[in-house]
Parts: sequence; structure tokens; C-alpha cells
Amino acid sequence: MVDYLPVRRLVWDAWNLDHITKHGVTRDEVAEVFTADPIAVETYKGCLQMFGPTAANDTLSVVIGPDRKQAAGTYYVFSARRAKRKERKRYFQDREGNLDE
Repeated sequence: MVDYLPVRRLVWDAWNLDHITKHGVTRDEVAEVFTADPIAVETYKGCLQMFGPTAANDTLSVVIGPDRKQAAGTYYVFSARRAKRKERKRYFQDREGNLDE
């Protein structure tokens, strides 16, 4: 897991809203992940893959990247989808403190 600046704001536009809709995810569900103590895994070019639950108890995978044109803590949403089984397992093991780091 990696440390990251707290998410203060998510940047939305027509492209990313359309993209997450194709994955069956809503903007509100993405926001719920960030209020539920997500875990972060560093990916490519400074992006983060976040895992966390929604209010409906689905676990999502959300890929965000810092928006360097905005204030610190502002992230652009690249993608969001239902987490795969392995990703859900990783999230819950981490939250239970069972992952070796």
C-alpha cells in the first residue's frame, strides 16, 4: 500500500462519467469509496488504484491520478469498476491487518 494525499476533490468530465457508466458504476458510488477508508496501490505514471466499499457493500476499484493543474488533493478519475475477487480479498485482508507488507 502507498501513502497519498487525502482526496479533497474528484474531477469529473463527460469522458470519465461515460466511462464509469459503461462499467455500471455511478459517480456517487465512487465518492462512497473515499469515505470508507480505501487502500491505495501505486500504478503507472503516478496514478493510484483505490479499493474500497460502497454503501451497498460492493467493493470498487477506482483509478485516479493527481490533477497537477488543481490544488493538492485534487484527483482525476480515470476508471471505476467492480473489484475482482482477488482485489476484494486484498482489501479485506488489509483492513483486517492480515497482509504482509
